[in-house]
Amino acid sequence: MYIYGLVLGILGVIAFFLYTGPLKDVACGQCFFYAVTGFYCPGCGGTRAVRALLQGHFIQSFLYHPFVIYCAVVYVLFMGSQTIAFAVNLFAKKKIIRGVRFSYWYIYTALIILSVQWIIKLIFFRGIL
Repeated sequence: MYIYGLVLGILGVIAFFLYTGPLKDVACGQCFFYAVTGFYCPGCGGTRAVRALLQGHFIQSFLYHPFVIYCAVVYVLFMGSQTIAFAVNLFAKKKIIRGVRFSYWYIYTALIILSVQWIIKLIFFRGIL
């Protein structure tokens, strides 16, 4: 229970600093992978996608990096169902419902999204492959 609150607090502080705080206008440094190889890395656009998501620009966030939107949706669904299950079971004094259970397909889907967007960036935005 304490870890759950701690994680929510940390995410709130990060969101504050990226959305309204001193990190709002800070430019990110050049990607090491890009600097060494000249190719986009699988994570290129991730920071811009998080900033756009926190500012409510969901389509722009998806265009920057669809992996960020996928992670946000899975997180909200998973944590929301766990919170509802915890609250219902707490008031009922017994286990009535369960939240969404973990599946390795969440990870497989994330890896597929990450790979596909990386290949698309390499082909269409750099003329490589």
